[in-house]
Amino acid sequence: MGRAAAVATNDVSGAPAEVELIPAGAVPTRPNDRRPPFVNDDPEGVVAASKELVLDLPIDYEHQGEHARENGREAPAAGWIKGLFVRDGAVWGRVEWTGKAAAHLAAREYRYLSPVFQYDRASRRIRRIESAALTNAPAFFMRALARAEANDAEESEMDKEIARALGLAEDASEADILAAAKAAAKAAGELAAAAGSVKAIALAAGLAGDAAAGDVAEAVKTAKAAAAAGAGDPDPAKFVPRAEFDDLRGRFEALETSGAEARATTAVDRAIKAGKLTPASRDWGLGYAKKDPEGFDRFAAGQPAILPGGRVVPPGEPGAGGDTLTAGERAVCRATGVSEEKFIASRRALAAAEEEAA
Repeated sequence: MGRAAAVATNDVSGAPAEVELIPAGAVPTRPNDRRPPFVNDDPEGVVAASKELVLDLPIDYEHQGEHARENGREAPAAGWIKGLFVRDGAVWGRVEWTGKAAAHLAAREYRYLSPVFQYDRASRRIRRIESAALTNAPAFFMRALARAEANDAEESEMDKEIARALGLAEDASEADILAAAKAAAKAAGELAAAAGSVKAIALAAGLAGDAAAGDVAEAVKTAKAAAAAGAGDPDPAKFVPRAEFDDLRGRFEALETSGAEARATTAVDRAIKAGKLTPASRDWGLGYAKKDPEGFDRFAAGQPAILPGGRVVPPGEPGAGGDTLTAGERAVCRATGVSEEKFIASRRALAAAEEEAA
């Protein structure tokens, strides 16, 4: 939910007065404001939500009520909105001006009314009016606050300026100006929607979201040509029947599995024979070699030979044949995940087997 101040202007004949706060339908802003249009498509809902505040809505000068906490200046009321109602799809208010504000309006020192409202950021639909302010910086395409009989050259010049900005003749009627402003707001909304669609197409085509329209069109053209080239009935000669394909795939997977097991067994047995792996670690080695044959080969190549010539450890090394391990044996234990106790037990079993065979 957003909160904004946007100028709406009206003719008044004095105080108290009925003034238009939010125009009906699409509410475009003037070119110098540059904000996207707002939407007032539920004026009854706006009135109901505003009445939930259960108080007279204040009108100040230049939105000072919004800035008082920051600048520390006073924010005197210029008037009070005593009630809200809907007229021709617009939201109107019954306003009682203070004597000072009425004098400003009579002297044309302040000429515009700017409501402060809540709105949905996504849809820009206006939801509730909170307050308003007298200002001389209009944002909406409306006439100035003035006495009903005022129709001076200054007001006429403003009408001409608005008409020119909308591409109309200077003597265009107020109804024509309002209709043109709403059409411009609708066109702006459609343009924004189109821009969002182009961005989505660009991203789907693998381009950047801000790609030029020409690049997006070329990408779409290329994709359509590729799809057309691949269309038509498939060539049966290029395909294998599903049953035959499944049978061949099963055979291939079986061969691949048996081949992997054979390679792993050969590699592990070779490592054990070379003294790079203990017999107790054979199952671990098989699992490793099946999962990552290259990794196991690198592991075996980097390990010291712990059983050269059929002996458990090279003779003369500390711990040979005893209950302690050499530095090389401990390194093998750490690399293979075999505990030192299990390694010693395996070494004893192998030595006993060798002695029995002798």
